[in-house]
Amino acid sequence: MRIEEFGVALAYWAAYYRKLPGVPQLVGSLEYGQALGQIPFFLRGQSRQGAPREVYLRVMAAHADEFSGAVDRATEPTSVEAALSSLTEAGARLYLANASSQPLVLLHTVTVPAALRLLLPHLPIGLHKTALAYVWQNVAAVAAVYGDETPSESEDWQTQEESVIVERSIETDDPHALKFTEACIREYRLNPQPVYMAAAEDWAARLHRARDWSAAQRDAAGMEFR
Repeated sequence: MRIEEFGVALAYWAAYYRKLPGVPQLVGSLEYGQALGQIPFFLRGQSRQGAPREVYLRVMAAHADEFSGAVDRATEPTSVEAALSSLTEAGARLYLANASSQPLVLLHTVTVPAALRLLLPHLPIGLHKTALAYVWQNVAAVAAVYGDETPSESEDWQTQEESVIVERSIETDDPHALKFTEACIREYRLNPQPVYMAAAEDWAARLHRARDWSAAQRDAAGMEFR
């Protein structure tokens, strides 16, 4: 079953793969949390009609040079692992700042770099920074297209116990809740910032509140795409 699922996933990726503009160079001076904070929000305050991949392509075609320039402000890291922590923390902050409008898309600013961390032991060391560069470019694209609000600098996140957040996520029966909570907890254990747990708790809570909503209501809340 797992091999079959893996094959289906690879086929899906191959069918829908699209290349973002530019080749990320990692030639800037900003660490990844700072660099994410300087990504321009090209659709700030606007509606996003269509599947995310279609929206990405439309926006990137119009802003290719500006986007590539913003991506290249990130520096080449001395530690890929530390860069991933910086990026996932910034992603969790970005998610919370925009969770009232675009939660489903923006939770991937955490899950994508967290997934790369799992892959690093299976990649040649010479590819670690290359993989980071392209994951960073992907996260930057998500922010550029779906970000509206700049993340808060607040550290005052009141969260429930880890076991409660896990249980609430499981109760949703939502694949995104499971992967988001797993990624946030794993990243939190490496970089104990409460924003991770606040983000995981937020998505599960939104799903519970929307349990009886119509598809149109969930779509309007950025919780699914039709």
